[in-house]
Amino acid sequence: MALVRRTGGDGDLCFGSIGQSGEATLRPRCQADKRWDLGRQISWRNDGRELLVFGVRRKNPEKFGMLVYRSSTPYSTNPRDWHGTMATDTSAAGRGVIAAAYSPAGTSVALVTNVGLPRFQLRLTTPASLRRPSSPPLPVRACEVAWRPDGGELAVVQSDGACSRPLGQIVRVDPKAPRSTTSVTSGGRHPAYQPLTYAGPRGVS
Repeated sequence: MALVRRTGGDGDLCFGSIGQSGEATLRPRCQADKRWDLGRQISWRNDGRELLVFGVRRKNPEKFGMLVYRSSTPYSTNPRDWHGTMATDTSAAGRGVIAAAYSPAGTSVALVTNVGLPRFQLRLTTPASLRRPSSPPLPVRACEVAWRPDGGELAVVQSDGACSRPLGQIVRVDPKAPRSTTSVTSGGRHPAYQPLTYAGPRGVS
């Protein structure tokens, strides 16, 4: 498990195993970072060697974006195995990415960004093109994003243009037809789909 520990107004990335050594309590180990205050959602890539975490430059809240952490050991719980770098564009003050999620196959990333835009919107790109996204923004306001496990749909939280309100409307978005969204609920945040389950020889349901 990856998580962010907040102490003294600063967030650091931590790792731990649930039920390790027969214990029910999670005992995370953390990686201190004097440059970035981490928070918001964390997204694992499906190979367990990369994850994305939101970060704000300490003492400079106008500089923010997504850090990518990489490890040669899949799903390692040793913080020393992970090395993070800022992966998205932070060159303009107040412009950046506030949320990102790897697709289930690990081949795409959904970004919530206001870089070159008047408000935060949804944008899809490849893991290798986080700094310069490979496709134009979608016509979807966004503050948070989550992929359905089959990669065919996104759950998006929509709030005000600056995403300053803690709660918003959750909508379903087909990435192939983004102009047609379906409202799920209002006053929500942190959407997540339940995992797919195997239904036997006929396949996945």
